[in-house]
Amino acid sequence: MEETNVKVITPINILVSVLAFVGGWINIIGYNVFMDTRPSSMTGRAAEIAESLARGELKTFAYLVLVVLLFILGVIISSLITKRFGLTPGLMFVVGILILNLIVVNADHTLRFFAVFLSMAMGAQNGATSLTDISRTTHMSGATTELGINIAFKNWDKVIFWGIRWIFYPLGGFLAYLFIEWLYMNNLNESLTLIIPIIIILFTALIQKKFVNIEVTKHIKAPKTKSEYIVE
Repeated sequence: MEETNVKVITPINILVSVLAFVGGWINIIGYNVFMDTRPSSMTGRAAEIAESLARGELKTFAYLVLVVLLFILGVIISSLITKRFGLTPGLMFVVGILILNLIVVNADHTLRFFAVFLSMAMGAQNGATSLTDISRTTHMSGATTELGINIAFKNWDKVIFWGIRWIFYPLGGFLAYLFIEWLYMNNLNESLTLIIPIIIILFTALIQKKFVNIEVTKHIKAPKTKSEYIVE
């Protein structure tokens, strides 16, 4: 009988769980409190962009395009930071964006539009983790594909690695929704929903630096030709 040595509790899996939880949390508060759209799922935004354009809703179309562009901008900046300085500075950039969101939406509700930068924060988190063995943590389509592939080939360590997102991402969304309801019931400021992910990412960034220090494992070099890029 073939022996298997499947590892469930590893530093990487713990970080995946925590950051997937944050991704689920921010996706729910983005949709239900701040943005009326989901800040981390670009597949859904692509469909909404197509629908808004077909309906002639140009303001909605422009807004959704802005959401996508800010996600991309977050990826660009955080990946450059992470490649040069490591994962912790990349995650601290995410914290900075969330704190800016918190300050703006708490200071003046007329500035609620700037909560669209939640999309930038999610892009930044994805950009930072994608250069490490943690991989993507803010949306589920790619993770679900990887989960299916690894089930097919009985790679159980990777099944756990990708599958735990399906526990902690919905858990983050579930608790975020309950927290929103609790804030409304008690007439508390809904901007408090941003405090939880700020604290979680801040402590994750600092703790992983001290105890784990996840290294950048994916190095993207400049293209040799106009149509080529290299990932090591």
